[in-house]
Amino acid sequence: MKRFKNLLLIQTPHTHFNPLALSRAIQLAQWNQAHLQVIYIFPESATNPTIPHEALLDNHRADIAVEILQYHPIPSLLEKIKQQAIDLVLIADPAIVTDLTQFELRLMRQCPVPLWIVRPNPYPFYKNILAAIDPDSHNPQRHLLNCLVIELGVSLSEMERAKLHVVHAWHLKGESELRHSAFMRVSEKELARLRAEEQEKHQAAVEHLISTHPSAHADINIQLLHGVASEVIPEFVHTQHIDLLIMGTVGRTGLSGLIMGNTAEGILKTVQCSVLTVKPYGIE
Repeated sequence: MKRFKNLLLIQTPHTHFNPLALSRAIQLAQWNQAHLQVIYIFPESATNPTIPHEALLDNHRADIAVEILQYHPIPSLLEKIKQQAIDLVLIADPAIVTDLTQFELRLMRQCPVPLWIVRPNPYPFYKNILAAIDPDSHNPQRHLLNCLVIELGVSLSEMERAKLHVVHAWHLKGESELRHSAFMRVSEKELARLRAEEQEKHQAAVEHLISTHPSAHADINIQLLHGVASEVIPEFVHTQHIDLLIMGTVGRTGLSGLIMGNTAEGILKTVQCSVLTVKPYGIE
């Protein structure tokens, strides 16, 4: 599936101008037959900044537009994304760390298109890609967001020749109160029955979402994770050696721009793999 048409790779000084991110962006552009722009952002104090990776760039010079900036112009970057119909932004990250930089967080919160934080990977291709979904049949916007997450997961797993995992975290609402409240306490047997019923509902919702998606295939590993998403998803990422996490960020638009949900931001600050975040349609 050719999903993207216009890619933008942002390299900043803290990334040491990571050549691995450039190689992956070039590969992604070739797979999608897309146009690629690369922006190198230098400190304002830099004198005579020069573009690194000249040899790699020269091999693809006809297909890549290169620009040098000497500041962190997030408003102008957002305007460029809108005016030039960019449909994927990539940011190179220099190391496997859990802390996102302030630049990454600000752009992630405000970027209206999918944003990919590219972290180092020891293999030329990803082996495991995780698409995290949260089905809600009563919320059309969330349904479209889940479909986009699955679509990206399928497309990228094909390109990377990777195993695709689709996970949904669930828990029984009010379980702690049911277990410990002096007024509402229920037996363990009743709790087990309620959990089983809740799990069946979530299982049916996930299976319905997958079955109605045209790009889904039989090789997808579907997992329901019992627990709080901000805890069980990072654990799954670690134990299953996930290379790329794809997830939606549901937020609101306010005076400070788009604010990611607390759960999404908490997960993104915890995992060590590359992350690809997407927002609901129509969010700017």
